[in-house]
Amino acid sequence: MAELFLELLKTKGLNEATYEAAQDLLAKLPARSLVRKGLASWLQRHINMFRALGEGSLPVSSDPVESLFGKFKTIIQRNPHAELNRLIYVIPLLCGDHSPAVIDRALHQCSHAQMLSMLEQTVPPTLRQTRKQNFDKPFSEPKSGGICVQDSG
Repeated sequence: MAELFLELLKTKGLNEATYEAAQDLLAKLPARSLVRKGLASWLQRHINMFRALGEGSLPVSSDPVESLFGKFKTIIQRNPHAELNRLIYVIPLLCGDHSPAVIDRALHQCSHAQMLSMLEQTVPPTLRQTRKQNFDKPFSEPKSGGICVQDSG
C-alpha cells in the first residue's frame, strides 16, 4: 500500500483529489500500523500547505534528498579517502522540523570544544587520518643497526 501511496503522489502531486485517494489507500493499512500513522501525519501536514498555497498541485518528490546523497556518492568516487564518517551527524538535519529557535538553542547549548570531544569519543579515525598521524611522526633510524647500501658496480 505504501508503494501505491508514493506512486500516486509522485506521479500526480498532492491536491484534494489525490489527498482523498491517498486517504483511501491508507485506510487499507492496519489502524495501529506505524507506516499508516506516519504517512497520515505527513499527508495532513502537506495538504494543509497545499490549501494555504491555493490552486494547482503540490509536487511530491524525494529528489532533494536523493540529490544530496548523490552528491555524497560523487565525493566518495572522486576521493576514495573522503572523510564521510563525521557526516553521520548531518543526517538528523535532513529529518524533522527544525525551527530557527530550535537551531539557535542547539548552537548555544553545545560549544565547539564539546562537539570536538563528542566526535573524538564517538567517531573512529579514518584511514586517512591514521596515515596522516603516522606520516607526521619524526623519522628515526632502525634500532637494530645501520642501513647497508650495496654498490651495484
